[in-house]
Amino acid sequence: MLLIRIGVKEQDIRVIDISKHAEKQNDEDELYRLVCAGVSAIAVGLCNAIDVLAEEQCDIDFVSDENDPGQLNHITIAVKKNSLDLQGILKVGEIQLRTCAESYQNYIDFKITEV
Repeated sequence: MLLIRIGVKEQDIRVIDISKHAEKQNDEDELYRLVCAGVSAIAVGLCNAIDVLAEEQCDIDFVSDENDPGQLNHITIAVKKNSLDLQGILKVGEIQLRTCAESYQNYIDFKITEV
């Protein structure tokens, strides 16, 4: 199951962590690939927006799959220097990821926790 964890402190997003992969539900299931691709596209777009619009405000870590170096296995976005603009960007990412998780509950485990 694809895991999305968002850590908040005093209503501000402090970390977004995306790991693992959506799993095939049955032999005919091909949707799981699209779910992973959609979440990856949201995550990479979010990282690019942070890099352009909130430079140096987050630590962004990409970990590739050992067996397939071209495939992302883990993305972590950790806030270093908080700002209103950064929170706006992160909230958009949260909404996009939550929408994906609500649409594909069999493939994505989405949680928000206090950190």
